[in-house]
Amino acid sequence: MRPQPKPTRIKLKGKALEALRVKLYESQGGRCKCGKPIPLHGELWGSHIHHKKRKGSGGHDNIENTTLRCAYCHDAIHRGLIDDDEPNNKNCMFCEDPECKNAECEDDY
Repeated sequence: MRPQPKPTRIKLKGKALEALRVKLYESQGGRCKCGKPIPLHGELWGSHIHHKKRKGSGGHDNIENTTLRCAYCHDAIHRGLIDDDEPNNKNCMFCEDPECKNAECEDDY
């Protein structure tokens, strides 16, 4: 039996990737799933495109496989500290208080 060919992965670059970032930003109201407002651009503190299924595992650059995260949450997801499958992680990434809603820690960001 012959192995099945791999499906062609959707891989965006340049303006197309930026268009995806803007679409995600608008659909999420400019906020990370943790509730924190995130800037659209910025190398370190800007919005991070997170792939639910990693690109190395065949994940696509499309709206269904991506979400926009703040730098802290994106790092925490990849270190296994938070689960991206939750619809909305309200625990503050700064003080870890589930009641915080990030307002008290806003100045530390």
